[in-house]
Amino acid sequence: VQTCALPIFAPAAGAYVLSDGSTSLSTNLGAPATIANLVAGLQADADYAGAGFTVEANGTDGIRIAWKEPADVSSTTLSLRPS
Repeated sequence: VQTCALPIFAPAAGAYVLSDGSTSLSTNLGAPATIANLVAGLQADADYAGAGFTVEANGTDGIRIAWKEPADVSSTTLSLRPS
């Protein structure tokens, strides 16, 4: 499991993209901008089912990424950024 931690405060409203380099999931986060809403939006992306990973809330201050298949992900760059 690889964890991508967000700052302790809630994310700001706006568009976000989560990418592992081959699959990108995006969401437009409205108010209230919470980790739960961010995760739900990423899971609702049309490419989520085919992604090599799953996304879930990691408490109230981050998200957790779990890879679907065992693999060496040491060279994988995972990014979550406003778009």
